[in-house]
Amino acid sequence: MPSPLKTADRRATKVRAPGARGCTFQPMSEHRICWPAIAWQPGNHPLEHKKVAPGPCTLLRFGPGFADPNPCQRSHVLHVLEGTLTIALRDGEAQCSAGESFVLPPGSVHQVRNDTSTDVVLLAISDLTWPGA
Repeated sequence: MPSPLKTADRRATKVRAPGARGCTFQPMSEHRICWPAIAWQPGNHPLEHKKVAPGPCTLLRFGPGFADPNPCQRSHVLHVLEGTLTIALRDGEAQCSAGESFVLPPGSVHQVRNDTSTDVVLLAISDLTWPGA
């Protein structure tokens, strides 16, 4: 089986993204994540499974009826690959469907759940550094 992580020999340099208004990309190892080679692992909830890669990326699968019992304040970019995710926020709720992304800055209190009858699969990129943070 191939290694799930392929590391390149070069290092990324710190650059300003065009039009990003102060957002910079910090140096990190360039790598490819081979998600099919990473096994699904049980999560903290019976209806949660995840594939954890080195770094900030996690592939998550929430079964029908999943509801995170604990509020979270970590930063995330959530990109839904399959299904529809419900995100409970301080002042309401939002739904994010396959092909859509949702950005949660640090300190944004949130909980996620799957109110549908099918699995929700998403890519979570977590604990990002934000300009001015």
